Order: sequence, then structure tokens, then C-alpha cells
Amino acid sequence: MNSRRNNLLDRKHQLGFSLMELIVILSIIAILAAFAVPNMSTWAANYRLNSAARDLVANLQHAKLEAVKRRTQCTITFNQPVGSYDYVVYVDTDNDLEYDAEPILMQIRLSDYKDVQFNTAEGGGDGLTFPANDNLRPSVAFNTRGLPIDNGGGFGSGSIYLKNSHNREKEIQISAAGSIKILQ
Repeated sequence: MNSRRNNLLDRKHQLGFSLMELIVILSIIAILAAFAVPNMSTWAANYRLNSAARDLVANLQHAKLEAVKRRTQCTITFNQPVGSYDYVVYVDTDNDLEYDAEPILMQIRLSDYKDVQFNTAEGGGDGLTFPANDNLRPSVAFNTRGLPIDNGGGFGSGSIYLKNSHNREKEIQISAAGSIKILQ
């Protein structure tokens, strides 16, 4: 009888969760997930926007440094129909701010950054404030001293406006002195 009683006592002290405890825990996790998922999608969209803006700044800096290093003009042309890229960075050997099968440093599609696009509410309706080249494509180049120039040979200062699906915006600004920065 004593061994039977010990078996009953052992069963009461077994480790584990009851079904009711498991249901309560799963309910709490479901409620927390319901609040976290919408915030996660906003966070991811903002992360992709920040990433696109930082990459654009890095690509502009790369063009600037290549212009100084190669002692020739490097140009960034936006809305480039060659391969349907959103912008192309290339060595502009003839200094006309037009892509003429010149050496390409990089080709970028904003669609690689899900839900990131040019903010067409800003700039000239295309999210850019750079003057167009002779092919009517907004362009900016860096000369051999790393200064931005436009198609007319003047200072190429301007801005690029990006936005994401949650209407958060970033402005990338190039000053006449060649400073490139992200504004909120």
C-alpha cells in the first residue's frame, strides 16, 4: 500500500504544463504578435528606405572619388533607359553628362529596395532637382576636383527625394561644394 501511495504522490509532482497553462501562454503570444507584426512591416519599410538612401550617398561618393582618381568626369544620370535602371554611374569620357556606351561604374534599380521609389511630389515631378542633360535626363557629374557640375558647366547642386510605402521621406542633398548628405 505504501508503494501505491508513493506512485500517486509522484504523479502529482511531475514536471510539465497543464493544457490550461499552455492555452493561456499561447493566447498571450498571439496577442503580442498581433501588435508586433504591423510595427515590424513599418520598421522593415523604413529600414529599406534608409538603406537605399545610404547606398545612394555611397554611390555618389564613389563617383566623386573616381572622378578625382581617374582625373576625368564621372556622371550620375537618373531615369536611364539603358536596362531600365533608375540611375547609372559612369565615367563620362566626353564630358557631356550623357551615357554614350562609356565605362559603367554601377547601375542601380530602386526596385531592388522593396517599396522605395523617387518621391514625385518633390523636385520637378520626378523626385530630382538636377537639370536635365541634352537627352532630357536629370544628371549631375563630379569634375576632377570632386566638385559637382551640371550640363551647362555650372555648379551641380541639387537634391534627390526618396520615399517608401509608408510615405516616409529622405532627401539626399549635394551642395555646390561637393558635400553629400542625407536630410530627414
